[in-house]
Order: sequence, then C-alpha cells, then structure tokens
Amino acid sequence: MKKGLLKKIFAVALVGVMTFSIVACGDKAKTDEGNKKELVVGLSADYAPYEFHAMVDGKDTIVGFDVKLAEEIAKDLGATLKIKEMKFDSLLGALPAGQIDMIISGMNPDPERAKKVDFSDIYYTAQHSVLVKKEDAAKYKKTEDLKDAKVGAQMGSTQADITKEVIKAKDPTLLSNVNNLILELKSGKIDALVTEKPVGEMAIKSNNDLVLSDIEFKDESGGNAVAVKKGNKELLDQVNKTIKRLKDSGELDKFIVEANELASKQIQQK
Repeated sequence: MKKGLLKKIFAVALVGVMTFSIVACGDKAKTDEGNKKELVVGLSADYAPYEFHAMVDGKDTIVGFDVKLAEEIAKDLGATLKIKEMKFDSLLGALPAGQIDMIISGMNPDPERAKKVDFSDIYYTAQHSVLVKKEDAAKYKKTEDLKDAKVGAQMGSTQADITKEVIKAKDPTLLSNVNNLILELKSGKIDALVTEKPVGEMAIKSNNDLVLSDIEFKDESGGNAVAVKKGNKELLDQVNKTIKRLKDSGELDKFIVEANELASKQIQQK
C-alpha cells in the first residue's frame, strides 16, 4: 500500500455525551456551536479501496476502508469526523503543523516517517505489486526486468522507495495522484506502475488492457498504521483501542470486503 502500500461513507459520527475535549486525547481541540468535538483526518482520496470518491445518494463522497476506520475512531472519541483531502506527500507536514489531527491514508510506519509522527498499531498489512500493460506481461516477470524500464509510483509513497531503492529504476516518474499514473501507463509514458496490490486489483477491473505482473514486494514496514502528532500518547492509546476492538470483532475484515465491493460497484457504473 502507500508508504506510507482497503486509499468510506463520509458521514458525521454520533457525538457522545461525554464532556471531555479532544484536547484531552489530541494536540488541539476544535469546537463549534453546542461544543461538538471535531476530529480532522487527513487522507489522499485517490487510492481505492482505501479511500476514493464515490456517488452516495447523489453526492460525491469520500468512502473506503480507511474512512470506515476513521468513523469508528471518531465514534469512540465522541467526536464528529471531518475528512480533509490532501495530496499524499503533503500529509506528513500537515500533521505537525496542526492542520489535521491524524492521518489515515494507507500509510506505512517506516523509520523516516516515525521521526516526524507517532504511529498506531498496524491495522492492515498489504503487498506491493506492479501494474503493466497486458501486452507486456511476459516482458516483466522479475524485479531485474524493470531495471531499464520507465517505472512510476505515487510521490512520497512506499512504492516510490521501492522504485528507487529496490528496482533502482532510472529517472522514475513520481506523481501525487495514482489515477494520473494509471493514465501514464495506459498511454505508454511509463512501462510499469508500482502500487499496493489491492489498488492494482481495483485498477485492472476498470482497465482491461492492464494486468498485475508476477513481480511482488514484501511490506518491510509491517503494514498500514494511523499517524498522530509526536508525543500525542492519549490519542494514540485511544486509536489503538479502536483498532483492537475492530480486529477482535472481525469488523476490520468486514470493512475491507465492503470497501472492495463498493469500489467494484463504482467501476461498473462508469
């Protein structure tokens, strides 16, 4: 999934009757009329089935696996959820700057990121794969085959690091939006696109000229986690409680299935 390599009905979570402020669990508090508490979550909504745009009740809405997790965290905090869509490579700067309270965007807790933010327990572990044109499937069978290829990946992502450090691609194409990278692949401007496997699987459902190659990469950083501001232990503890609750109940698995189904449905409607 993103470096951070299912990128959720955008709904307002029920406000609990508890009177504590988000500041008790978070770095900053935002209140509106009626003292409603607000949890601002940053994400990059171009990464189905994690987070993506879909028409819900006639409205363009950000949905997906990560949004469902964000809703549950907000519910447990007794807060309303506000989604703030940003470019993926801007998220890590927005968190310490106080623009958002947390990041839930398929982000991997690698050592460099961990210097800037604190990460929750892993809530999902993904594999990284390589998208290629169907006609080129036989051409790219192993990592070495990509050495001289034009390879693309999302800017600031784990896949970008894989492209540069593992594949050692020459002059890789790094863009902030995965959908634009898919267009680059289809048009022949790049030969291969490194992405999380679930994202790649979604892509080939709506692009029958693309396939996943045999090349896969292990997620060395362990999976996806929620990022909070450095030192924000109380909020981090609450996030981990929510993750544990959802894992123990099996709801996280349900969210993954639902996000994939919704993403597939959106593709069929286009």
